[in-house]
Amino acid sequence: MPGRSSQISIDSLNRLIITDIFRDTLRVSRKKPRGKSGKAEKGRRGKASYEAAVTDTAGKKRLRKIVLDGVWSMTSEHDLKLRVSGSKSPYSGKTLILRGDVERVSGTALVFRVRQCDAVSGIRSRTIELKGMWRADRNNRITFNAARARGRHDVLRFQGAWQVDKHNEFIYRYSKTVLKTKTRVDRILIFKGYWEFGKDHIVYRLARAGNSFFRFKAALQSRSLRAADGTIKYQIGIKYSKGKVRHRIKQTLTIYGKWKLGRDFDVGFEVEYAGNRRREIRFLAEKLVGQDGTVAVSLKSENGQRLGLEVSFSRAFKNDAELFLSLGRFAAGGEIRAIGGIHVRF
Repeated sequence: MPGRSSQISIDSLNRLIITDIFRDTLRVSRKKPRGKSGKAEKGRRGKASYEAAVTDTAGKKRLRKIVLDGVWSMTSEHDLKLRVSGSKSPYSGKTLILRGDVERVSGTALVFRVRQCDAVSGIRSRTIELKGMWRADRNNRITFNAARARGRHDVLRFQGAWQVDKHNEFIYRYSKTVLKTKTRVDRILIFKGYWEFGKDHIVYRLARAGNSFFRFKAALQSRSLRAADGTIKYQIGIKYSKGKVRHRIKQTLTIYGKWKLGRDFDVGFEVEYAGNRRREIRFLAEKLVGQDGTVAVSLKSENGQRLGLEVSFSRAFKNDAELFLSLGRFAAGGEIRAIGGIHVRF
């Protein structure tokens, strides 16, 4: 096995690289490295490949590299797990646990700070980055799909409940034991992105990553909203496991924003995120019904799907004063008129 001074990294195929600096010969295979150029040999999938020994200026240290393939997953403690495959690897059939912390996330990557690996002695603290995309599974848990060769993906499931913070951003909170102090600490992962709404689902699309998004099964808490409240609420259920214990929770997801009703009867819901980022969700108005100083708008998504959602706008909205006057002229006397294909009744 590698000696006391070892480093790890990840290659472009999300394979684990163990680089060992040592004084004595590293016994990882009966097959000796070929060549004297110092270049790494090309190894087949699932097999260890080696780098020829390189002597430093002191003439004492040498460098070798092992490339390990297998299946990635995540433990209940949020550590990385690699089940190694490949018949000629000295690690074949073994499971390596990389202990540490998920340091940060992006739309295309999971960045992990490795602090310890039981199977690799003398490992140095190192940050590694797995490439892939984010998804939600059928139980509304978040997952990271690590990209592998030939279009495959290894699924890393996060066993816990996620939340939405006061900035409307998607966060995942977990706790784990610090190796040195043996105390529990909280970790928070913040996913930058924006929300999209549907009739029976809600989507959080990660910023700068067209293929990474969470699509959750959800139900509208109320199908009749007041624009003055400035919210949309969904009921969401999440199932996850911790050890042998299964958990099932229901939570209310509240997105805060500003409802807008344009003069052309277009409807928008502007959501503000951290850093003064703003994004407006656009809707189509199916019909407008005016009564007692309010206008109730039935909404469809931009692609024409009926949402079963109605928003009521009040005359108290200063920006809507001219709109209400316009509606009054079009629908005077209680008659029904079609305005731009939208039925209006006062």
